[in-house]
Amino acid sequence: MSDAQLMALDPLPFCDCKRGQMELYWTKKRVEEDRAAWAATERLNAARRAARRNKLFVDAAIPDRFRGITLESFRQKFGGDKKQVLDAATELRDTGKIKKSKGADGRDRGYYYGLWLWGEYGIGKTSILSGVFTPLMERLGGGLWLPYLSFLDQVRNGLNDGTATKLKQAAMLTPVLMFEDLGSMGRDMETTYTQEVLWQIIYHRNANNLLTLVSSNLSRMAIVEHFGSFGDGFFQRVAEFMNILEVKGRVIRDTV
Repeated sequence: MSDAQLMALDPLPFCDCKRGQMELYWTKKRVEEDRAAWAATERLNAARRAARRNKLFVDAAIPDRFRGITLESFRQKFGGDKKQVLDAATELRDTGKIKKSKGADGRDRGYYYGLWLWGEYGIGKTSILSGVFTPLMERLGGGLWLPYLSFLDQVRNGLNDGTATKLKQAAMLTPVLMFEDLGSMGRDMETTYTQEVLWQIIYHRNANNLLTLVSSNLSRMAIVEHFGSFGDGFFQRVAEFMNILEVKGRVIRDTV
């Protein structure tokens, strides 16, 4: 800081006498020390913020290749034939909910608190949802990303040691939950118990309007067929609080 800038801080300028110049020297020194302390504090706070953000990513278990995707970057590269889905995803990211269309009687029907994107393999479902999951997780302070096959494996193998119960509780309570590739690939691994756990998670999140994201190859009708005896009830819960949308357009896998 220059002498002129220091003098501008005080309506009474420093005189040219020895005493005035000493006051100017010590004032300048204090200002510089305060600025250095402030800069050091800012660096420390920035490091703490970065550490907290990294811990969020680690705890949430977001795959590395999805961490840097944003809805804006996706829209710019691939959004031409996916506008409806991207608009819904943006609304959910920005507001934490998606307004439902009006009923036949013209009345408002409330909001969705999740997004179920379905479509063929490699169409961009998970990439779009990652652009919703990451900012919501950061804003709300937590989230959990569960590849469906990994979820099934953990539930089946954790039945006896209690880890299945812990996973279920974590999935029920996390501020933002993402199921990746929930669909037909997991059919051979599903059991009555894994379906009950999934049902309990969806039921709880529906009842409490907790943000939930799913990428899947299961359409509305396929959801009912896939889950057999409890398919109707499962679909009703999903449809109540999640906007179910098909992702169409060109396959983009390996280009994201």
